[in-house]
Amino acid sequence: MVTSCDNNPCESPHTDLEPVRVESVAHTRKTLMEFLLLWADNFDDAIHALRHLAPKILALLLAFSLFALTGIALIHSPNGALAALGLVLSAGLVEAVRRRKHQQVSERG
Repeated sequence: MVTSCDNNPCESPHTDLEPVRVESVAHTRKTLMEFLLLWADNFDDAIHALRHLAPKILALLLAFSLFALTGIALIHSPNGALAALGLVLSAGLVEAVRRRKHQQVSERG
């Protein structure tokens, strides 16, 4: 039983109890089927979006984990971590210079 306050459902005990009208089973089945179909469609869309974005999500998680591991390495072994970090950064700089020179050569000829 649900009480009513000005034809709106109300759970307050200050009003009289009125019986609630039950919808037909056919209408309920139709609504349930529509809900299940919409839910399945949205779930399918979410799975496909996740499969499409999975490489970007994994790359972001990898970047965060490498950042955290670098911090941990700097705390536990600062000399070795700084040497490895310097090696990675210098390799990146050397590669950038090599690409720039290759680009200049290809523009000339």
